[in-house]
Amino acid sequence: MNRPALRSTLALLTLALGPSALATTPPAQSALTPPNNMSDLLAPLVKGPAQSLGDEYAASVRPPLQKASSGDVALNDAQTRFTRWRAEVERAGLNGNFTAQINEGWSLIARGVESSVNRGYQRCLGADGSALTGMLYWIRWVEKNPRLAPYFAGSIKSMKKKTENCGTYELEFTSYIRRDDGMADRVRATAPVKLYSATPRPRPAQIVPTQQLEHVEGSYQTCPYSVLGYETHPLGIVDVQLETRVQDDLLAPLDGTGAVDPVLMIIEPHLEVQMEVRCPTVDPDEVWHSQWDFDELHEDETITFYELIPDVEVKGLAITDFKLDAQGNLRKEYRRTVTTKDGVAFHEETTFLLRHRAVR
Repeated sequence: MNRPALRSTLALLTLALGPSALATTPPAQSALTPPNNMSDLLAPLVKGPAQSLGDEYAASVRPPLQKASSGDVALNDAQTRFTRWRAEVERAGLNGNFTAQINEGWSLIARGVESSVNRGYQRCLGADGSALTGMLYWIRWVEKNPRLAPYFAGSIKSMKKKTENCGTYELEFTSYIRRDDGMADRVRATAPVKLYSATPRPRPAQIVPTQQLEHVEGSYQTCPYSVLGYETHPLGIVDVQLETRVQDDLLAPLDGTGAVDPVLMIIEPHLEVQMEVRCPTVDPDEVWHSQWDFDELHEDETITFYELIPDVEVKGLAITDFKLDAQGNLRKEYRRTVTTKDGVAFHEETTFLLRHRAVR
């Protein structure tokens, strides 16, 4: 079509339809038109903190929690995952959004802890004293987190009693000391000992009678003498502590190989002899003489107890480094010769033996 014909056609259309028919104003934007800001497009695809934490709990935290009672490794995994998730909720300030999940998580952890203690107790009754380590760890863990007390309200007393029964031992103390002048004594003492006590230990110390099994006189007196009698002073058991570290991480290993490491705190026994000494230049004299120098041989283990007697410092010993023997008992032995400050040599054979005596 030539240009004059086109202009005449447009003129006819304008007359027929009116000037608005050929207006160039754009139509109104429809609802399907893309938004101007691209972030509005992505908003439905980005999760907020609450949704992300909720999804994480459902997918990665709750399934391990439901298995926490099945074994110690599963409990370890569940506790690690849940406490990490719990810390994220705390940092995000979303505690109120996850009240149900938090209560469920701690309840399942508490159930797992109780199951672990029960398993340890059964192992302990089967003569596996190493189970005490894991049981005691969980007791300490609960005590370190008082906010969790409501979740253990129905079980902590039973857990503590089972741990105490598992940690029941019999102490057998035997010691033979011989001076270089030939004087020698052998003593023995036995007593029940709880490596863990669910209640505060009594004060003062537990007094254990000591038996004098053997005595050999020596040549330490320069004047003639006669022995009038002997007095045996008892062994005092002050306390027993276990090296159990409760930190942010769980006690390792959790496979039952953890060693029980007690610190036995005692007031050492001693022996005295009453004798009549008859020297030529003086009248006969009756004297008491300490004849068994156990404390001198153990000066490097000396400690002070401040609470046994008010306003009185009481000296004692801390016996450590017990070794597990083939029978499952804890043993500390001394086989040595020690020369004291005054030049006297002593040969010592001493054994602290803790025999495992778990009770129901």
